[in-house]
Amino acid sequence: MVVLPALAAVAPVIFHLAAVLTLSFLVVFFARRVLTSTMKVPDNFIFVGAGIGFGLFGGAMLLAYDVGLLPAAVLWPASTLLNQATMLFLILGIGGRLVRALLGWGPPVVQFGEQKGSAMAVSFILCTLLIAGFFVEFFWSIPFGRVIKAIAVSWLAVTSWKIYRFPRIKGQLARWLWVATWGLVVGLWTHALLPSFGMHAFHIVFVSGFGLMTLMIASRVTLAHGGYDLIIEHKSKVILATGILVIVAAFTRVTAPLVAAMYMRHLMYAGLVWVLAVLVWSVGFVPRIFLLKSRSEK
Repeated sequence: MVVLPALAAVAPVIFHLAAVLTLSFLVVFFARRVLTSTMKVPDNFIFVGAGIGFGLFGGAMLLAYDVGLLPAAVLWPASTLLNQATMLFLILGIGGRLVRALLGWGPPVVQFGEQKGSAMAVSFILCTLLIAGFFVEFFWSIPFGRVIKAIAVSWLAVTSWKIYRFPRIKGQLARWLWVATWGLVVGLWTHALLPSFGMHAFHIVFVSGFGLMTLMIASRVTLAHGGYDLIIEHKSKVILATGILVIVAAFTRVTAPLVAAMYMRHLMYAGLVWVLAVLVWSVGFVPRIFLLKSRSEK
C-alpha cells in the first residue's frame, strides 16, 4: 500500500481497485492464520477487523464513484475511511501491543485467555468510540467527531503506550517510535481543535505518525526476522537520520499554509525531504532484507 498512492492522481480506478484487492488479500491472510493457529487472538485485533472493513467499504465506494455508480457526495467519507481510518485502526490493532513492547512496557503478544475481562471490554469500548467518532464527523459535527477520535486514541496511547514517559528501552528505534506515538496523538488533536487548518493538520498524523511509526516497526521486523543483533537499532545512525528527516518533512508540510507566497514550494520541499528519509532508511535496511533471502537459500 506504500507505493499505491502514486497512482491516485493519474489512475484513480487502478489505485482504488488495487487498494480493495490488497485489503482483500489481508482478509484471506488473517483468516487462514486465525483458523489454523492454536493461539487466541489478542483483544486489540478488534481494531484490525474494523480497519480492514472500513478500508474495503471506503475503497469500494470510491471504485463505484470512479465508474459512475455513485455521486460525488461519497468522495469525502469514502476517502476518509480508506486513507485515514484503515491505517489508524491497523496501528491501534497491531501496534497496540507491538508498540507497547518496543517501548519497553510489556510483551509483544498477549492472548485472550491471559487477559482480564476488563482489558477486552476496554478494547471493545475504545474501538466502538473510534467508530462512533467517524460517523459523528460524517453525519453530525465534524469538530465533535474528531474530538471523539482524539480521545479514543489518546486513552490507548496513555494507558498502553505510556507516552507521558520516556521509553523504558533505550536506543534510537524506541526513541523515534515514541516520537511517532506523539505525532499520532498531537496530529489528531490539532486536526480536531484547529479545523481551519483542515487536512494540513492531519499531515502531522500522516507523516510523523503513520509514516515514522511504519519505518520504525519495519526496522525492527527487518532486524528480528533477519537474525541480526538488535543492538543495531540502539545506535543506528540510519534510524537517527530517518527520524530527523521525517520530522522536518512533517513540519515543512504542516506549516505550508502559513507562508502563502511559498505554499507550493513548501509542499515540494516537504515531499523531497520525505523521499530523502525513505531513501536513507532504504539504504540502511533494504540490503538486509536481501541478505536475509540469501541466507535462507543457503
